[in-house]
Amino acid sequence: MSTQLQLASDLMTPAEAEITMNSSEDRCALLGADGRIERTNFPWDRDGRAGDPLGLQSARVGCDYVAACAAAAAAGNRRAGTMYAQLRRLLRGEIDCVRIDFERPARGGGVQRTMATLQRTSDERTTSGPVLVSFSSRSGPAPQPTAVPEAGFSVPAGTPLGRLVPALNSIDAHAAVLDERGRIVAVNTAWSRFSAANGGDASCTGAGANYLSVCERAQDSGDARAADFARGLKSVLRRARHAHVSDARAGQGGEAHRFRGRAAALDLAEGHYVLITHTRMAHAEPARAVGQAA
Repeated sequence: MSTQLQLASDLMTPAEAEITMNSSEDRCALLGADGRIERTNFPWDRDGRAGDPLGLQSARVGCDYVAACAAAAAAGNRRAGTMYAQLRRLLRGEIDCVRIDFERPARGGGVQRTMATLQRTSDERTTSGPVLVSFSSRSGPAPQPTAVPEAGFSVPAGTPLGRLVPALNSIDAHAAVLDERGRIVAVNTAWSRFSAANGGDASCTGAGANYLSVCERAQDSGDARAADFARGLKSVLRRARHAHVSDARAGQGGEAHRFRGRAAALDLAEGHYVLITHTRMAHAEPARAVGQAA
């Protein structure tokens, strides 16, 4: 079970939240400022307690959802305790959005994953409106360690990001960690040094940049290697495969460096990510128009 905070620059209005929940296949409910359920959608009502990862006895319109989470937490329900703590922060206006990744054993093996997303709303009349609660469930295989052949070690599922980055700083391969949208959340020292030495733009190669978009722009320019890597990366991002390996090139000036690019699914304590590594190959080749990706 992990919790991942998100910054929301533009909050939904209550009306937009209602449209979202009514058009969603996820279990959704709107909580008022007092923590009571004001509205629910059809999947929430249909699935009832059976579809609730918290296993609450009653979570219908009028129920004090925050109090129900607190009572379940007091009875030893850790998931409910996590929900209670984050809901309190949202209702106090301390955060705008939070995602909580719940995991539990599924029948027949594997893992049942449920992503809870809690989002605060606001409009012109109020600074804090209802809170939209949604549960998105999916089944899949149990998280597996992520091998890092370039480093000679593997990353166990559940490793904190703060522990992984120092380990990546010790390797020569350029490494970056992407979130599920393809955005860079961390890079190692080798990645940063290569980018700086080759005139890389931090907005394209540093934390916050969308690595997938960089690959797609190179693909649009006719780079066949970038096209292949972009396709493989997309399949890893959507968890259709665990890893993808292909060749890439990067650099500016007199020569373009050839790399073996690898994307691998990464299950960290903070959630689901992808590890990108670029390992320099033996021979360089004359440069042509190349992107600024590290």
